[in-house]
Amino acid sequence: MQLIDLENDYYLVHFQDEGDFNKVLVGGSWVIFCQHLVVRPWSLDFSMSDNEVDVQVVWIRLPSLSESYYSNFLLRAISQAIGPMVKLDVHTSS
Repeated sequence: MQLIDLENDYYLVHFQDEGDFNKVLVGGSWVIFCQHLVVRPWSLDFSMSDNEVDVQVVWIRLPSLSESYYSNFLLRAISQAIGPMVKLDVHTSS
C-alpha cells in the first residue's frame, strides 16, 4: 500500500492487493481521530479544489425494528426514499 498526502486534506491510497482495496472501500464506516473518513474510488474528474460533497454515505439505525421485519420490500422502499443502500448490518446493536 502506498499513501500519498495531497492538498486540502485529501489522500491518495494505492493498493497492491485488490482484496485490501475492496475491504477499505466497502468495509467502513471509517473513523480516524473522531472524524468520519469519506472513502471513494478514484475518478478522472476529481478536483482537490472542489470541496463540495455531492454524495454522502449515512448510517441509518432502526433500533426498534426486529430483524424479522427486514424484508426485500422494506429495504427497497428505504432505498427508493433515501438512495442506494451500501451495506446492511443486522448485527450492529449500538
